[in-house]
Amino acid sequence: MKTRHFLLTLLLAFISTAAATAQTITTDKRYARGATMAFGRMTVAGISSALIADQGFCYSSENAQPTVDDALTTAYLSNSGRIYWLKELTPATRYHMRGYVRLKSGEVFYGDVIHFYTLPKGTMTYGIRDGGDASARERIRQATERAVNLWNDLTSIQNVYFNVGHNPGTPTADCSYGGYIRVGDNQSYQRAGTILHEMLHGVGVGTNGIWWSGDMRTNGDRGYWLGDRVTEVLRFWDNSPTAQLNGDTQHMWPYGINGAHEDNGTDLLYVGNSLICQALMEDGLQPSSQHFANPYYALELQDGAKYYLKSENENCGFYTSYLAENADGTLSWKEIALSDLDKNDDAAWYVTFTPQNQYYQFRNAKTGHYLYLNGSTAKTNAATSASTDFHLMKARVDAIDLHTDGVNPRGYWMLHHAARNPRALAAASAGKVTTETFNLANSATSQRWLILTAEQAADFDKAGMGAFRAQVDDILNQLRSLSSVPHTEDEAGTDQALADIIAQIEADASSATNAVQVAQLVEKARKAVFNFLANATPSDIDQPFNVSLLIQNPGIDNSDNWVGSPTVSYSCGEYYETSFDFNQTLEGMPAGTYVLRAQAFQRPGRAENAYKAYASGSNTRITTFLYAGMNSERVCNVCDYGQTAALGIGDEYSVDDDSETLYIPNDMHSASAYFARGYYESEVATELKEDDSQLKIGIRSRTSSSYYWSCFDNFRLFYYGSIPLDVVTGIDSLPIAEGKRAETTAIYNLNGQKVSTSQHLNTSSLPKGIYIVNGKKVVVK
Repeated sequence: MKTRHFLLTLLLAFISTAAATAQTITTDKRYARGATMAFGRMTVAGISSALIADQGFCYSSENAQPTVDDALTTAYLSNSGRIYWLKELTPATRYHMRGYVRLKSGEVFYGDVIHFYTLPKGTMTYGIRDGGDASARERIRQATERAVNLWNDLTSIQNVYFNVGHNPGTPTADCSYGGYIRVGDNQSYQRAGTILHEMLHGVGVGTNGIWWSGDMRTNGDRGYWLGDRVTEVLRFWDNSPTAQLNGDTQHMWPYGINGAHEDNGTDLLYVGNSLICQALMEDGLQPSSQHFANPYYALELQDGAKYYLKSENENCGFYTSYLAENADGTLSWKEIALSDLDKNDDAAWYVTFTPQNQYYQFRNAKTGHYLYLNGSTAKTNAATSASTDFHLMKARVDAIDLHTDGVNPRGYWMLHHAARNPRALAAASAGKVTTETFNLANSATSQRWLILTAEQAADFDKAGMGAFRAQVDDILNQLRSLSSVPHTEDEAGTDQALADIIAQIEADASSATNAVQVAQLVEKARKAVFNFLANATPSDIDQPFNVSLLIQNPGIDNSDNWVGSPTVSYSCGEYYETSFDFNQTLEGMPAGTYVLRAQAFQRPGRAENAYKAYASGSNTRITTFLYAGMNSERVCNVCDYGQTAALGIGDEYSVDDDSETLYIPNDMHSASAYFARGYYESEVATELKEDDSQLKIGIRSRTSSSYYWSCFDNFRLFYYGSIPLDVVTGIDSLPIAEGKRAETTAIYNLNGQKVSTSQHLNTSSLPKGIYIVNGKKVVVK
């Protein structure tokens, strides 16, 4: 017997040793946490379940490498695997946890450690109104107590009061924003799940404007929720890489408990509901009319690391500049080469986090001063205060694709905590740093800041070098294209000077070592464009220089680099029922003649009315003009390119008279399709004098009426050098003044005589020559 026992002991030891050499304990990097609870997942490989004594999570608020000798839990919820449940944690405290497996032999194996902060405990309260049936009120009270306690343990929502009552006339239950809850007679709805559902309405689901925001939903005011925090929590809870929170204008799912049939009373359902509620608040939902979104541990800090902040806005030093403290305590974003970054501690910041309020502090590495934001003031301050606390909210979109295996960087809104409308630290023009009212939109890049370690800054700089090199290559290719246009030299040696500067820029680009150096080459290449154009003139009026590269964002992918705020979609812009001026000013332009072209139309009123006027020849006035410098021309009427067959893209409107039916765009999707076919070409010519180097271009409408709709895309600019304006246009003087009515379906010759009135601008029956149609030159060949 002793021999058999000895052999068995040896066998178990051998098996245990084998398990130790092949074991893998993986702590899932995803987790969830509340104020007094946290949740983790783990996987075990290479260990037979027969050898396991226990497994779960060990954790500690003091030991950064927790063991089973610290606190541990084996409790779990089942949902596509095990969710281990840590309870009775201290709120607003840093914890460390990791998965473990303990063998029957006593050996313990661990996964990697997760460091996290619990939330400040929620301070929600409730009251039960008098009235209704006493037994119903007691059921409702017990349900409310459970729901509110659960949210206080799992969210950080502060000072929201739920006023709950039994209302026999209410079919099921309802709740207003702010927490006034009514529960009806149906006992199936007198449960905690119903109260949790109604509390969601009380803190903003289906009742707060953020819930219906197009920036937060895939389909305008409904569809998938786009906040990362909710998505992260849901994918952890359901152990799914694709899970997303869906919803309509009022409700959400899953875990919304949308009816008694969904209320199974389980911890899995109720805790899931609570965790998603907290995540909604972290994404931006506002829990009451007095409270802004909940702060949270958004930026995972490296102890003792210096951080470098840069604006996410491309016009504010996106690749080349960093937030720095000036000698007088003001702030600016200034250009710093990567090689000089460690020598500029005025641009380096130590970042700390305060668990008790979930705010961050930024201390300048050179002066020890703290970043300070209060109202319209952004500066530094020697002492800490409430104004040196920052609520960080992570962006929903990557700032840039680094094309690496690592995670792409995202910026953060840096907010001064406020009751409802916080101020955000913002980058402005010319290196200035200011504050703006918080804007939740993805497009609000001037309000978001990348917070980078030195290593991340180096990766970013490398990406910047690539981006600027691509710009340099693009400009040089366009320069070569410009030089290939038949032209004459206004100054001898212009072509050779261009060839020399191109060769020099290419050599400098290949030897550059940081983004600042390559960015300077972009400006050098742009200057080469100006220098060439200033000293060359096309020799063929039908082949001008295409200088569209001088326009920033000519394709209207967004409204960046333009003055004005149109609705932008499908890479085109629109204004509806409003006057507007959408423009940009081009600097350092050579003197000469220019032609600006864009695809643009206006629908002057309701579609059917506009078409009737158009077809009858008494056209409703077009009030939208394309302009360059001092000159402007009307854009096309939406009816100008009506089609006898629908394109079948987007929403088209059919208009008709006794003779035919035409289809015209009726939304931005269809408008973009018409633009893609080359329709609605509009143009205006102008002349820039020698003493003026600025050219303002754009599209505007000084007056607008009901149903007036203007849409535009694809700006292009052509340069004719010293060729006179009247030669380029072929028209001596037939301007159409903005604000004046004209018969836009009438056709005139160059003497101003009406030669035809055409319903659809049909010039095919006219003799060869130049005519004026809709205020524009038309050549009949």
